[in-house]
Amino acid sequence: MLERPPPTTSPDNIKGNASNATRELLCNPAAFFQGRYERNVPPFGNDILTKAIVTEASIVSKREDELKKEAIVVIELEVTEGESSIILV
Repeated sequence: MLERPPPTTSPDNIKGNASNATRELLCNPAAFFQGRYERNVPPFGNDILTKAIVTEASIVSKREDELKKEAIVVIELEVTEGESSIILV
């Protein structure tokens, strides 16, 4: 089992009623994606990452829209093999 990287942000800094998966993604994106790969479960209902071994992931930018109650998060992934492109909205 791979060791989980340290969180990049604190769960206390995540506003709203975010799901546990969303909190995990925003707090520790590398562990979120690596954990999904280890269990062979695609994180968003598709197979984009099932053939990728994620070695590093970090939040590149985050923009929150308080009026619409949504956020756009750009995450950069580094993989050792497989497809490395993913878009999250």
